[in-house]
Amino acid sequence: MFNGELIINADDFGKSSQTNRAIIKSFNQGLVSSATIMANGAAFAEACELARENGLTKRIGVHVNLFSGQPLTERIKRCPRLCNADGEFDFKLKIANRNWLPMSPLEKRAVYQEITEQINLCRKNGLPVFHGDSHHHQHNEFSIVPVMVHALRSNQVAYIRPLRNMGDGICAPKKCYKKIVNYWLRVSGMMGVDLFGEIDDFAAHQRCLLKGRHYRIELMCHPKFDNKSQIVDLDGQPLQGKIKHIRSMYPGFVSTYYARLQKAVQLGLTGKLSKANY
Repeated sequence: MFNGELIINADDFGKSSQTNRAIIKSFNQGLVSSATIMANGAAFAEACELARENGLTKRIGVHVNLFSGQPLTERIKRCPRLCNADGEFDFKLKIANRNWLPMSPLEKRAVYQEITEQINLCRKNGLPVFHGDSHHHQHNEFSIVPVMVHALRSNQVAYIRPLRNMGDGICAPKKCYKKIVNYWLRVSGMMGVDLFGEIDDFAAHQRCLLKGRHYRIELMCHPKFDNKSQIVDLDGQPLQGKIKHIRSMYPGFVSTYYARLQKAVQLGLTGKLSKANY
């Protein structure tokens, strides 16, 4: 029997009103146990209100968005490699479509300030924020991950989503890079789970788990409504069916969320939620 704790996180909370409604319905149906919110999303204010109304504030982390739309801070808009002439995110640090080029000290400060402001805005709206990840996994990229970790740690965010480390389709070079970064996250105390991937990755990962070991796993999903008003994942498959399938495969796993993990509990009890660090 495999056993452990399972976090099922809904990404993109605050992106749109429809996404917000799909995520809240997913919570109410027991399909997800946490979510991460886009502080610069078009429906951010509505998402915060829904989280408060449904008693979900401790289950909502920050979904840092440096990928699209307008930033919350002005400094980053003055960085031509990070924003376009219209002041929208447009990172130009790419090699092979990934942000591998190093940032200048000025750019690092601007990104740090933007991440900090996104965290602060969540907290101003009643969300404590104990965990964080990023839109389109930008915090996985070489130039961004150290700034993201520094910003989260400085602002007393307990945990960061690790790089995907289960499922198929990870080539050898990517696997090596992910192992190095995840090892660093673990040593730094920021990695609250052992494994991360999508729901389908977990369903296919049974052969890799060790019986008798206690695992903490985060699964990512993107709830939305299909044309029949049914909740589906990003691939269009019914989310309820996916969750039911993995629950049947792994009955020894119990549902949890990041605020229940030890470091987050300690932060919550002591009230050490820092103000902006510019």
